[in-house]
Amino acid sequence: MQSVPWFGKRDSQREVAESRVTQANGQTSASWSDLSSRIKSVYAQYYYLSGSENLARETLALLNSLEQIAQTRYANGLGAQQDVIRAQVEQTGLYAELLDLENEQHHAHGRLNTLLSRPAMAVLAQPTSVRPLPAAAQLEYPLLEERLRLRNPQLRIAEADIHAAEKSRDLAYSNRYPDVTLGIAPTQSGSSVKSWD
Repeated sequence: MQSVPWFGKRDSQREVAESRVTQANGQTSASWSDLSSRIKSVYAQYYYLSGSENLARETLALLNSLEQIAQTRYANGLGAQQDVIRAQVEQTGLYAELLDLENEQHHAHGRLNTLLSRPAMAVLAQPTSVRPLPAAAQLEYPLLEERLRLRNPQLRIAEADIHAAEKSRDLAYSNRYPDVTLGIAPTQSGSSVKSWD
């Protein structure tokens, strides 16, 4: 005996399953897209903090030189003591800013490693550049809208969900009709088969 589904049921079931696969692929793409944007954002922050730290260190070296010049001028009677004190106050403020930058860079370092599924304190290379901005021609609204419609995983998920719902509706409509069972069976009388059903 073989059960045969009503006409169109198998196709509807297959199309519902394909829509579910498309939804799962869309969810994967959406998750990757979200993770990718978070990685890019944290990397940009890491790049900014690294550059700010380098600038702060260079400024600190300049302030050290200025303090030495101010001390030399003060020792020779050519400058005021307040110039030396002002340079020292600026250095102290810059040391505090440098500590804040190092702390923020440490946190960005840990977040970036975490997003990359690495140990939080794994060594990262110093960032050298960030991704360049796209050309202005690529940022025109109609082009962006077209790219969004073609590549947005949330839109693909929604379209697959609509398609799955339509096919589920068609399947529910087909389920109103019973499946057909076909079979062949021998009718035995005594020790021999006399007929077939």
